[in-house]
Amino acid sequence: MYGSGFFIRLVTQNPFPGKAMKRSCLSGLLLLVLLSGSQAQVIRITDQQSSSFVSASLEQLVDPTNQLTAAQVNQSTGFVQLKGSIPVFSGAVKNAWFRFTVQNSSVSPTLLLNIAYPNLSQVSLYAADSNQTRMLGRQGTEIHATAVIAGSPNLVYDLQLAPGATHRYLLHVYSEHPIIVPAEVHTYDALHNSINIQTIVTGLYLGVLAVMFLYNLFLFYGTRDNSYLYYIIYI
Repeated sequence: MYGSGFFIRLVTQNPFPGKAMKRSCLSGLLLLVLLSGSQAQVIRITDQQSSSFVSASLEQLVDPTNQLTAAQVNQSTGFVQLKGSIPVFSGAVKNAWFRFTVQNSSVSPTLLLNIAYPNLSQVSLYAADSNQTRMLGRQGTEIHATAVIAGSPNLVYDLQLAPGATHRYLLHVYSEHPIIVPAEVHTYDALHNSINIQTIVTGLYLGVLAVMFLYNLFLFYGTRDNSYLYYIIYI
């Protein structure tokens, strides 16, 4: 049988095997949590939630060379998870790529990406598979033939996502102006209703201004008080 020296060496090499196993398990769990937290969330549209803000689910990649293609970006591992805020870049950044995934769990056959900041030179949307990309649309101030969808003055793209489907997208923004990307995903009806509400609110605001202008103009002609004229100019 083995001598006492062998037993001493065995205990010395691994005196607390249970603790070592616990440390390994804890390390594995921590790594799993970190990996799961680094993955972008899927934007899920349902019949109950017909609109969703995209920024919290965006991953971004800045292209300082201004030479990356959609195919190269699709295979890139350099994307960084956005920290829940609207992407904003100064004029020094001309090219930025964004990646996001949308799941259509609604009955709506049309989901739209709405970017409520149209002062961007060129904004291109791609549907991205594992080995290929397909352009879905390009709009911006440098693109003359910009389609108007759902009556929106913003940059709007059809995601071409059928009910029950999930797809990943790439958004390429090139701009001579500061890059700001306040993006949302809507069903067609949700975006159309939102635009109608904005139109009504804008109309009411302009109507109030018009009434104030005419009222003070009438008072100016009646009293010849210059303060009313100054107020009209201010309006």
